[in-house]
Amino acid sequence: LLVEDEQTVRQITRIILEEFGYTVLEAANADAAIELFRTHRHRIGLVLTGVIMPGRDGKALVEELRAVRPDLRALLMADILRSISQAGLAEKDMSNSSKPLSPDRLLPKIRESIEANQH
Repeated sequence: LLVEDEQTVRQITRIILEEFGYTVLEAANADAAIELFRTHRHRIGLVLTGVIMPGRDGKALVEELRAVRPDLRALLMADILRSISQAGLAEKDMSNSSKPLSPDRLLPKIRESIEANQH
């Protein structure tokens, strides 16, 4: 589940993921992500979300989704990783990646997050 309010970042990320064989459900905000999650919760292996979004931030979104499915893996994306830890958004079970995204930085993080859930 890809959640990103910046349309260009969301589109590029979706293209990268689909080129490497991932199925992507795409949402522009937390409310849309929650609706997708309600319908597809058992198909979603990972939530890839922006940290700072209008309405509800990425951490709050992940916490809400994990209330329904505690084993859900999450990868938070931020423009500056330092801002994640300064804002107290880093969590033990939430990996981080920075924007802009490149396949060599994004794909290993996604694989690592998914594989951590399988062990």
